[in-house]
Amino acid sequence: MKLLSKILTLTTSLLLAAGFAGLPAWADSHVVNCTGGGTFTITSNVVTESSGCVSAVIPNSVTSVGNSAFKTATALTSVTFEAGSVLTSIGDDAFEDAISLTSINIPNSVTSIGDYAFFYATSLTSVTFEAGSVLTSIGEGAF
Repeated sequence: MKLLSKILTLTTSLLLAAGFAGLPAWADSHVVNCTGGGTFTITSNVVTESSGCVSAVIPNSVTSVGNSAFKTATALTSVTFEAGSVLTSIGDDAFEDAISLTSINIPNSVTSIGDYAFFYATSLTSVTFEAGSVLTSIGEGAF
């Protein structure tokens, strides 16, 4: 029993020294309030889901808007990416059916826009790509 205790203590010490705090995988998730109501969730620097979001301001630390993150966000009217954005991708179906979204400014750091990313975003009348864009891939049915 003493040997098992020593092994557990040593293992825990090694994990802590390596930067593992023993937290569950979901611990790096946090919910962000949207202007005008609703929320979206960021997990490991990826927007993963939303609920009732009206106007979203995406922090500059976010690297991706994940697949279906704002899908069917029918109340969503605007999305703003903070200055200095490191966003590299907009996933499949990310804004599909966001029927109230009228415009979006894509950061110049984005390299890919997934399949059907803005499919049925029927009010979308303006998509602007920042100067110096490095976009290399636009998926099937993206707009």
